[in-house]
Amino acid sequence: EKKYPNDEIYFIMGEDNYEKMPYWSNYEELKKYNYIILQRKNTYELKIDNPKIQYMKNNENLKISSTTIRQRLKQSKNINGLVTSEVNQYIKNNNLYI
Repeated sequence: EKKYPNDEIYFIMGEDNYEKMPYWSNYEELKKYNYIILQRKNTYELKIDNPKIQYMKNNENLKISSTTIRQRLKQSKNINGLVTSEVNQYIKNNNLYI
């Protein structure tokens, strides 16, 4: 927010993590941010009535999860094709998930 004060910033996550958010320690503060929630299970549709949250349904072709990316990085495995080269470089430059 400080770096891009004129831009809207969104957190992107799967519905599996979204459903766990009420149990996170900083949940009340996190509710003020914008989110894009990706449907994963296709078994039911989440009921979201928050204008800060966009729900992207029917993402069966999207088989990438942040958990998989973090696990691969911890195991020193390649994540090419799972993230863009810019994201990959950012992760490396900032020593994330290691």
